[in-house]
Amino acid sequence: LAERIQYENLKSDFTIDLTHEIALFIWEDGRGPKLTSVPEFCTETRDNCATTFTTYLPNCGDPVSKTDIFVAVKTCEKFHSVR
Repeated sequence: LAERIQYENLKSDFTIDLTHEIALFIWEDGRGPKLTSVPEFCTETRDNCATTFTTYLPNCGDPVSKTDIFVAVKTCEKFHSVR
């Protein structure tokens, strides 16, 4: 995997579900190693978790005014015309 990630081009520089995309990279359309569910990699916090992640947004307090919001898109020059 370490060698592949160094020498293969990424399919995309954009990700929504990183854990899913990493699994697809490792699985390599069925040519890679078999992936096995491991209970210690928890999707919900419980005892005996080696790691976990959340799929919900944390409570960040009261909403801010729309006039106090600034949105920026980080990109590179080759995408300026479409982003």
